[in-house]
Amino acid sequence: MSYRTVSRKVLMAALVALAVGSSLTTVPTRTEANAEVVEVQSGRYGPFATMRRANEVAVYFRSRGYNAHAYPEWGSYYVNVW
Repeated sequence: MSYRTVSRKVLMAALVALAVGSSLTTVPTRTEANAEVVEVQSGRYGPFATMRRANEVAVYFRSRGYNAHAYPEWGSYYVNVW
């Protein structure tokens, strides 16, 4: 066998293994996906150019049931969400 034939077979075997492995992953249930969103959304958001925009973002998170606080810092505006 030539070098190209062997390398082509190795490459094809790796691609097949990757395709099979990616098809066997589990899909998260709806409750697991919601738990991930909660973890991602708490934190600091910004910087925003105006206090008005920071307040809009804070109101959005408050409507989703979080605590949110908009505050200025060095000429920019941020929102803390917890």
